[in-house]
Amino acid sequence: MPRTRHTAAFALITVAALSLTACGSGDPAAAPAGAGGKTPTTDVVSSVKRDDDAARLLPEKVRASGTLSLASSVGAPPGAFYEEDGRTLAGADIDFADAVARKLGLRLKREVASFEAILPALGSGKYDLGTGNFGVTEERRRTIDFVTYINDGQGFAVRDDSDLKKVTDLTQLCGLTVGTGAGTTFEATLEENRHRCADAGKKPYEVKTYADQAAVWISLRQGRSDVLMSTING
Repeated sequence: MPRTRHTAAFALITVAALSLTACGSGDPAAAPAGAGGKTPTTDVVSSVKRDDDAARLLPEKVRASGTLSLASSVGAPPGAFYEEDGRTLAGADIDFADAVARKLGLRLKREVASFEAILPALGSGKYDLGTGNFGVTEERRRTIDFVTYINDGQGFAVRDDSDLKKVTDLTQLCGLTVGTGAGTTFEATLEENRHRCADAGKKPYEVKTYADQAAVWISLRQGRSDVLMSTING
């Protein structure tokens, strides 16, 4: 059941007219379990120069402080992940945020936060913005501004030995354990449709959620989840 979704930087300020691109490399399948993935080899940040016109769009408070406080959701390649040393952050989201800060002439104050904690923290004013693979929904638009920069897919993943080869209806998940990220639109979709198994006279599927996005994929590798509902970057 693939469909398009947007990756967004949630912001209490909206940054416009940024003429830059950034991308990272990395294959989730190549990432060692519980650790990071391949480090991007192309420097797409250092050549970015300050844009005074874009900087003038910032609120006076941000310009005066000279900093942007950022909450980053870290999971698996290619978005945001730890390098093999387990400490250094890499990925497209990391590069993009660093490039935006350079474009605006600001210092980036980054803090790693769990996916489900970022939205409430933005609402309370703890951070200026956050990055992660957040689905853009009308409900979220009521309180959060979005700056979208990636269209990706959402779908399902299973191990090679699974009998489940293609998911076209959620009732195919009945009786299985489905892993997904906590606080995601995937979790909401699964919970809202759980009744469909009972309606069809089948055993409901079990939903297991993980705050750490990398842990979602690890649960599949280790057999704690039969199938994942997640962002599928093909």
